[in-house]
Amino acid sequence: MTTLLLAAQKLNKKCTVYKHSLDNAFALGMNPKIKVHLLGGEFNSEDRFFFSVRSLEEIDAIKFDICFIGAASLEKEGIFFKEPNNALIKQKLVKQSRQVVLVAENQKFNKEAQYKGANYQDIDCFITDKVLAPKHQAYFEDQTEIIFEEETV
Repeated sequence: MTTLLLAAQKLNKKCTVYKHSLDNAFALGMNPKIKVHLLGGEFNSEDRFFFSVRSLEEIDAIKFDICFIGAASLEKEGIFFKEPNNALIKQKLVKQSRQVVLVAENQKFNKEAQYKGANYQDIDCFITDKVLAPKHQAYFEDQTEIIFEEETV
């Protein structure tokens, strides 16, 4: 279970959500307050998301109030993902969003992935499970709000 899936299950506000993750879309769709749009394309069964060039074009046509992104790894150079198509979607979402929230466990600082999806200066708020080490805190801009949630995020 991913951190974003846990967050999706806790969301209880009337809103419209665009997702490319099958599991998150399903969890959100169970709540009658939430209107869910599933971005389509080819299904990546390992990481359980859809991707197509058409979905990137669809994202380009929308200005989002807020986007929530996860990460495969948090490295000095930025926020990384295992799949190039997932990174492309994150790049577009970050560009098209008024506010960007990163949701990731502290352990992601000890992981590695290949495809960069965002820079730390793109992040407005970071929700994580533990207080950051000073070297990791330095990755974020001063205006980035960092929230530590000891229990499940």
